[in-house]
Amino acid sequence: MFQNYPNPVKELTKVKELGEKASLGLKVHNLVGQLVYETEPVMVNAGIRFITMDASALDAGVYFYTVNANGKEITRKMIVD
Repeated sequence: MFQNYPNPVKELTKVKELGEKASLGLKVHNLVGQLVYETEPVMVNAGIRFITMDASALDAGVYFYTVNANGKEITRKMIVD
């Protein structure tokens, strides 16, 4: 799993997942822990996969996104300009 690209983001960003077939979902929280964006988990085949997120509705600032793949979670920092 990699950092979102581009970062900082103005509008669209992508989060990349490598690996096995997985149920893949995304949650984004602001600095006070409020959920500000979420995708429904979807089943994807193995390989390089992208989750595209439209960040244009988010205020400028620092956010944390969590990617869930088959119950394993990884959290990374994202900056919105």
